[in-house]
Amino acid sequence: MSTELAAMGPGASGSGVSTATVPRSAPGPRGSLHAYDIAVLVVYFVFVIGVGVWSSIRASRGTIGGYFLAGRSMSWWPIGASLMSSNVGSGLFIGLAGTGAAGGLAVGGFEWNATWLLLALGWIFVPVYIAAGVVTMPQYLKKRFGGQRIQVYMSVLSLILYIFTKISTDIFSGALFIQMALGWNLYLSTVTLLVVTAVYTITVWLSTGRVPREEGPAGADEPSPWVPRGPHGRDLHRYSADRDHGRGSPRPHVSG
Repeated sequence: MSTELAAMGPGASGSGVSTATVPRSAPGPRGSLHAYDIAVLVVYFVFVIGVGVWSSIRASRGTIGGYFLAGRSMSWWPIGASLMSSNVGSGLFIGLAGTGAAGGLAVGGFEWNATWLLLALGWIFVPVYIAAGVVTMPQYLKKRFGGQRIQVYMSVLSLILYIFTKISTDIFSGALFIQMALGWNLYLSTVTLLVVTAVYTITVWLSTGRVPREEGPAGADEPSPWVPRGPHGRDLHRYSADRDHGRGSPRPHVSG
């Protein structure tokens, strides 16, 4: 494929405009990895596997608390690192960033609200969770209202929502990245991602478009004026009730 480049110059015939055909450089082959790319991947996997093996040997996994809560012996900084590493994944790198690149800054409102809602989590909700001795919302609801039905209902609802709105999105976006980077089949990438995730989770766990409204913003790059105050209910649930809290130490470490 070529482009026509118009050039002005003395001695050009006719109207003084001559055209020259400049070949467009062909894109590189999809899935080609350089030595630096391979080195980064190898170092990453060696580091992750090393941390996982070290943590699995070090942590006591003979009890439920030891498996899911790392024995309640972790300080605040590895808990924060664990939350960030498990929360910021392909769904954000590909989904959120890609949506922002395609449609503008408005999608960033989902994360902008976290700036003060996470403060509400740390100073209002987490002290209640720690005082109650709970780490999940179903566990808190059972202790607060009693009975098994509300706990089972919340657990089943959370599992369904996670599978269809979060896990499936992360699997697809992660497999899409593997397909683009390595040139693999999408289904092979999906199975590979599932196997690696399952092995790492089982052995290590924690110790490691619609038509716009007329009154809407004029362009996609202009965030809605309702972004700073509109989705508080949704984001309050996401950041304060849709997590496992206080799972490292029974002490109120989040304030320090």
